[in-house]
Amino acid sequence: MSDVLFGNNNKAVIKKVANRSFHSNKKRNILAVIAIALTTFLLTAVLTIGFGAKNTMQYSQARLLGSQADALVQGMTKEQAEQLKENAMFEKAGIQIGIAFLENTKQLNVELDYADETLMEVCFMTPSIGTIPKAENEVLVSANVLEDLGIPKKAGETIPVDLKVDGEIEHFDMKVSGIYEPVKNDVGYVMVSQAFLEEQEEMVSALRKDRENRNYYNAHVILKDPSMVEERIGEFIRSIGGNPDDREAENYVRIAPTPSATQSDGNLVVWLAAGVFGILFMFCGYLLIYNVFDMGVTNDVRQYGLLRTIGMTPKQVKGLVRKQAMYLFLIGTPIGVLLGILLGKGMLPAVLQMFVAELGEKNVVVGSLPYLPIIIGSVLFSALTVWISTRKSAKKASRVSPIEAVRYVEQSIGKIKERKHVKGALLPRMAKANVQRNKGRMVLVIVSLMLSIILLNSVFIFAGSFDEEVYVERQMRSDFAVYTAEAGLMQKGFTGHSAALPDNVAEAVTQRPGVKNVTKMYRNTFEDSQVSCDWGINYEVDEEVTEMTGFPDNIKEGKNKKGEFIVESHAALTPDGRPLGNVYGVSDSLIDKLDIREGEKDKSVLKEKLQNENGIILIAGYNDKGEFTEYSEADYVKQQVGDQIQFYENGVPTETFTVLAKAATTDMETGSLLGPGSNIQAEIGGPVMYMSEEHFKELYEKPSLFCVLFDTEKEQQQEMEDYLSEYTTQKNMDILYQSTEKLGANIDIYKNAFLLIGCLIGGIFALVGIINLMNLIMTSIVTRRHEFASMQSIGMTTKQLRRMVMTESLSYVLRAGVIGTVVAVILGVAVVKPLVESGFPFWFMTFHLTILPAILLSIIYIVLALIIPMVSLRFLNRQSIVERLRTGE
Repeated sequence: MSDVLFGNNNKAVIKKVANRSFHSNKKRNILAVIAIALTTFLLTAVLTIGFGAKNTMQYSQARLLGSQADALVQGMTKEQAEQLKENAMFEKAGIQIGIAFLENTKQLNVELDYADETLMEVCFMTPSIGTIPKAENEVLVSANVLEDLGIPKKAGETIPVDLKVDGEIEHFDMKVSGIYEPVKNDVGYVMVSQAFLEEQEEMVSALRKDRENRNYYNAHVILKDPSMVEERIGEFIRSIGGNPDDREAENYVRIAPTPSATQSDGNLVVWLAAGVFGILFMFCGYLLIYNVFDMGVTNDVRQYGLLRTIGMTPKQVKGLVRKQAMYLFLIGTPIGVLLGILLGKGMLPAVLQMFVAELGEKNVVVGSLPYLPIIIGSVLFSALTVWISTRKSAKKASRVSPIEAVRYVEQSIGKIKERKHVKGALLPRMAKANVQRNKGRMVLVIVSLMLSIILLNSVFIFAGSFDEEVYVERQMRSDFAVYTAEAGLMQKGFTGHSAALPDNVAEAVTQRPGVKNVTKMYRNTFEDSQVSCDWGINYEVDEEVTEMTGFPDNIKEGKNKKGEFIVESHAALTPDGRPLGNVYGVSDSLIDKLDIREGEKDKSVLKEKLQNENGIILIAGYNDKGEFTEYSEADYVKQQVGDQIQFYENGVPTETFTVLAKAATTDMETGSLLGPGSNIQAEIGGPVMYMSEEHFKELYEKPSLFCVLFDTEKEQQQEMEDYLSEYTTQKNMDILYQSTEKLGANIDIYKNAFLLIGCLIGGIFALVGIINLMNLIMTSIVTRRHEFASMQSIGMTTKQLRRMVMTESLSYVLRAGVIGTVVAVILGVAVVKPLVESGFPFWFMTFHLTILPAILLSIIYIVLALIIPMVSLRFLNRQSIVERLRTGE
């Protein structure tokens, strides 16, 4: 090398020495490979889970939305749509035309559309049976359409299509060319061919003339660069003659970015989380890798000293240590990457279970994983960690003095205070002095043990704070709710009498053993438009909004004339120009579960007045934290206790009802948990009114049973759960149910996912601490074997030696256990508690402090701290005292 006097190149000699030194340190090599593999494994597993979950959630959300597009562009002309499809800005652009809804379906809302092949791919409509339509009479259909119409699920079948054109029914017999499985069962599609579109151009124009935009070409687009979606598409639309800014303009083109496209911080969150975990894992890896190499240098200090005596320079010694580290890196990193990917992929489905309740199990499909970025990131991370961890050890090896190294015994680092008086037993004092020989190493081992205690305890505090009772209580105060499947459908919902729960079903369910507190909830629908009400606020028809609501022809959207701020500043208006009203008829038993905010608070009196007088209770909801706020107060639409609400039938005044009280209740009691179809409440607008079941039946000619709520005796609850599960999945699939047990099961999914990930990471940190402790004790015994032999030669027994080393070992874990538990409690109160109480990221949490995981882990450490010295000393004592004294010389 260049630093040798005559400039001879001795790289080959250094390589040979490094190879031989590498092969002679099997114990060090095994520990170092484990350390490097663990470090790489940690980040690889987390990156695999993180990116896998992110991709899967994006894909699953796209399935839930029914489109993978970055944006929906609506209301273009045919020429504009062609220009958009050809523009290089878009990776994919699928064209779609919404034509009409079928008139001959039974329960399902079915839309007749045209879509090109690209849109079918983007919107998950690729046929699983048959092919896409080509001929004029061919159609692609979703499987649920055939099920609704009772047609066999086979290509080539004939499907009747009835469309209402200018008030007349047009009938077509179409041939099923292909079938696809829908991502959502609440709406169905029949997709026609280009040939049909061209042949029936006049009919399509007639069907579209009353819809929101005469220019009826729509596009689902995926951009090559999804940044600033709305701005860039808007600029393009202006360039082809569209107007994305003015809704009143004739050339208005609507641009609707999908939620995933507007969540620009998604990648930032992933990278931020990866950065936090990366720093944590790097520190964990540093503790382990540095400790292994530092003790390896301590073990081999005589070897480095001898190499220095024969002319090896400090720079060459550093290179020797780093070359060995590189060998270990090349062995450990692939193992860590492979295990990390395998475990990450294995854990991914379990992690995704926490999202099933929100997305639906059918829509949670594991997406593809970006393996190359994961592998590259993990390898670079591991390389950086190894380089940082071995720098100090390499420098320490290069500074070894040749003379001192030959007779090296580890000395105390730091200043030793002299004491005139010594009290206490000799062995504990010797153990304490030995532990404090190298305070840096002592701190390193204690910190590595503490980390797992703090992490695991914090994970259990957080997971233990998931509160099933709070989650259920804020959504449902009855044990069970039974309703029809149609009530939860997005396009239909509880809009007509057909969605009502049959009386015989309600009776059959509520007559079972143990049922109590039965509540029948009736509510009005769009078909009850002959009955209207007036609560003193004037509304005017908003034709523009009415066109987009999907209301029946005789229902209009009304806005408050005064323009006052009210949460529900709109109302669905009946033919007589008055609000339809959100009106419920309820049984007495529900009143007991209401939170009365104002008015008559004696519930027995309130029940009596509801029955014997024309009384009404106004209903509002809580926020996610279960609090009643000013925003909730606004749900009453400025109505006060004592105000009167006048009802009309076909424009003629009938009954006048008085507001007896204002109350708050949970989502289920207003139908919000029934499914997307319950949005009729928000569409109708105005205050939510509860009246007695009897008065409701007097007002409405065809009262519709919205749902039945009931409780059961505790011993019969599981029996009822099993009965309803079987009934709704096997005997009557038109009926659905909700229960506190089903809601509570969602919390277990969240809790188990956090525990699984937290315990895995915490367990690996614990393993790191144990390896560090084991390595420290074993290295200490090896480097001090001459010292131990000297003490035994002057009278120390094997039992005393064992006690001393076990005391040293215990001193590490006891300090780690005490300090770790205290820090875990402090972090729990200072960090986890405010996080839980803030409602982020989950509102259904109640802080519960625990130190049980910290105590249990400390006990495990104590047991291992007693076992490791015993095993290590047994191997040491195989040599006689004389042999060890000679080895020292």
